[in-house]
Amino acid sequence: MHTELPYEERGSGEPVPLVPGTAFGPASWGEFGELLARRRRAIAYGRRGFSGAAPEEAEDMRVHAEDARSILERAQALPAEVVGWSGGGLAALALAVENPTAVRSLLLIEPSVHGMWAITASAIWMTIRAQLAKLRVAVSAPPPTSPTAGPSPMTASGRALGMRCRRSGATVCSTTPLPSRRSSPTR
Repeated sequence: MHTELPYEERGSGEPVPLVPGTAFGPASWGEFGELLARRRRAIAYGRRGFSGAAPEEAEDMRVHAEDARSILERAQALPAEVVGWSGGGLAALALAVENPTAVRSLLLIEPSVHGMWAITASAIWMTIRAQLAKLRVAVSAPPPTSPTAGPSPMTASGRALGMRCRRSGATVCSTTPLPSRRSSPTR
């Protein structure tokens, strides 16, 4: 049994847990956390192994996923739009894979997926489970009526967080105005 992690809440409205990067805690969100709390219920915490309340190291990402799920459950914030930064992005992704009903959408900021040299059996199985879940959803979903049937999950998540979004191949969301779609004149 692991120690329950403490968490901080600011603002009101739809819950948005903020999963911090490696060695960072709730204060690491700074101005972003303050701005988010004006529109949403920001829930911040320090991950296991990087928190004075739970200094023991997590065995794998499933422990981080379980910590996040436990916090969301205790905060009565299920399902949530989850924001994960760096190593917290991997923890947020693990939460979505291990507990898909806990996550309405994901926003991953600079997720640390570069660690291919340190790939573990847990990461491989997490990837396989995610692909199987994706296939199950694709098989059970009705075919789209048109390619523009509605906003992508990223667009919906970005707009819910007060961002401007545009889709051109990939969905791009930003808190600053996006550049015009028009191409610049050639010289």
